[in-house]
Amino acid sequence: MHRKLISYRTTACRLGLMKASSLISSIGVIIGTIIPGFFIIVLAIIWLSMGKPSQISFSFANTIPNLHFDNCVFFAGVLLGLAGMEVAALQDSWR
Repeated sequence: MHRKLISYRTTACRLGLMKASSLISSIGVIIGTIIPGFFIIVLAIIWLSMGKPSQISFSFANTIPNLHFDNCVFFAGVLLGLAGMEVAALQDSWR
């Protein structure tokens, strides 16, 4: 029941209140992307400052991705997700 209520509220917000929808999207980006990204960077700095080794080997051979089917499917999913975000942003800029 709660999921339907949240879905109906967000749909109503998208249909009539574009400024409110823009505010909700901005807050969602900050809470869901910027804050966790900053937290991960801080954790990496703490990890390296404690003298522990980096878990990423930085070499030329590792810069070329493995083009296995599983990786391509994952990459296609990421691209589709990003394209969806861009379409929503473009739609908001047209109004």
